[in-house]
Amino acid sequence: MKKTAPILITGILALTGYLSFWPVPIEPVSWNAPIAPGYTGGRVLGFDFDAAGNLIAADAMHGVLTVAPDRTINLLVNTVNGDPVRYANSVVADNGMIYFTDSSARFALSVWGGTFEASMLDIVEQSTTGRVLEYDPAQVKRVFWPKA
Repeated sequence: MKKTAPILITGILALTGYLSFWPVPIEPVSWNAPIAPGYTGGRVLGFDFDAAGNLIAADAMHGVLTVAPDRTINLLVNTVNGDPVRYANSVVADNGMIYFTDSSARFALSVWGGTFEASMLDIVEQSTTGRVLEYDPAQVKRVFWPKA
């Protein structure tokens, strides 16, 4: 082993030196990345498209939003009978109806610092306050809410 280690190290160094000076036909060009336009200030955790081609987004910070093809953003729902949607998580748009989840009726990530913190508090508490809601342009109603 003592005799082969120096030979192996010398071989690796020789190969590295050889490949470092290998001619390549590439002429690198400098590029400056454009400044990112930023986000809408939310946390989209689920999305789907409705029949009109609008993007329906479950934003954990704001509620359920719609994004039109021209990029206009409108809030669809952020409260249900005066109770805020604290943690909109997933959404399904089907037959003109929109179904979405509110993962916690106790811990809003805007209050607790983020999705991780709010999720951990809800998991540790084990209060099962999540709910499934149905959005209809006329009204929002509870589909399933175990703590009703």
